[in-house]
Amino acid sequence: MRARRAVSHAVLLVATGLLVSSALTGGAMAQDASPYVSLQHWAMPYVEHLIARGVIPDPTPLTRPLRRADVVRVLREVDTLTVGEPVARTVRRLLEGLDSDQTGPRYRIAGDVGVALATYARREPLAAIDTVGPRQAAPGHATASGGLDLELL
Repeated sequence: MRARRAVSHAVLLVATGLLVSSALTGGAMAQDASPYVSLQHWAMPYVEHLIARGVIPDPTPLTRPLRRADVVRVLREVDTLTVGEPVARTVRRLLEGLDSDQTGPRYRIAGDVGVALATYARREPLAAIDTVGPRQAAPGHATASGGLDLELL
């Protein structure tokens, strides 16, 4: 009897979890992604470089983030015959990444890892100036960094 009650309780919990999760994600699946290109988007450094070089005009001067439709519009206006093959390849890649007719959820995951080693001495900022003289150097050091970028569209 006790085992049957535990099983029915577990089934009820699983069913409730499925209903709640589908209710929470169902609305999100139907929504459109943001009309803006995030400042952390992989394409933004390339777009800013093309703007700085004068290949494309700034779609909205002094305003960031840029609207995806505006970026796609100015990229389509580029004369790829006069800008050279590397720039034309970059423009085509940006259009492939930004001008998508796909509907529904999409995702992109990017990760990075960084390590920095220093052989020079780092100054100890909290060491007091005393009779020995100015602050003494601390031992060498190392730093590590990492990141994970998850973009859900």
